Amino acid sequence: MKTINLSKYVPSFLEKTKGIHYAQQGAFKSELFLLYCLHKEFENDMFIESGLCNGFSTQILLSLIKDPYVGIDSDKRWRGREKSEIKTAKDFTFQHGNSIQHLPQTILRNPNKQISVFIDGPKNTAAMQLKDKILSYTNVSFVAVHDTYDGLVNQNKLRIFESSSNKKYNAKYFELLNRAQGNEADIFSLVNSERASCRTVSYAKCYPNGPGISIYSKHDVKFEL
Repeated sequence: MKTINLSKYVPSFLEKTKGIHYAQQGAFKSELFLLYCLHKEFENDMFIESGLCNGFSTQILLSLIKDPYVGIDSDKRWRGREKSEIKTAKDFTFQHGNSIQHLPQTILRNPNKQISVFIDGPKNTAAMQLKDKILSYTNVSFVAVHDTYDGLVNQNKLRIFESSSNKKYNAKYFELLNRAQGNEADIFSLVNSERASCRTVSYAKCYPNGPGISIYSKHDVKFEL
């Protein structure tokens, strides 16, 4: 079993992500933190993100991961493409197209890479089917699927962790990792105007444990909080 001590990664995570403003509809820092820890612990040398939206998660992860990084999105003019951290990242490659085709093809083109995968699009059943397919490749260490609250909370097969239902994890890391360290916008200061039931409250109040991230792996992994 691989035991991952999360607390040892907190100082570097906070230092490297300081000053990056939270963007509407983005994954929470407390969720992206888990991907950083896993990528480091598995000693992977490639990261693939599917579904880029506003580029917030891409910004965060590029500040932490200096390995080849592929971002895939069906929108050629995705909203985060002009962010300076993304435009100037030497190891970032954008692929325009359908992740259901592009993600497996990218993995197959890199058989000598050990790969981390984050799926933030497609969603729901399509995300689960894509996750199952790419977990069959021997060089994929783990796959993380975002928005667990959206019907994925009961998808347990090969799941090693789920953030929104883990009370101990959120008690220790939710505010620590998500609270702004300076004057940047964070989930406590931004109103969630994108969701009808939350238009008058902050992202933190709308999702008190985060939108949720499910992590799947064929490896036996334990998080030491």
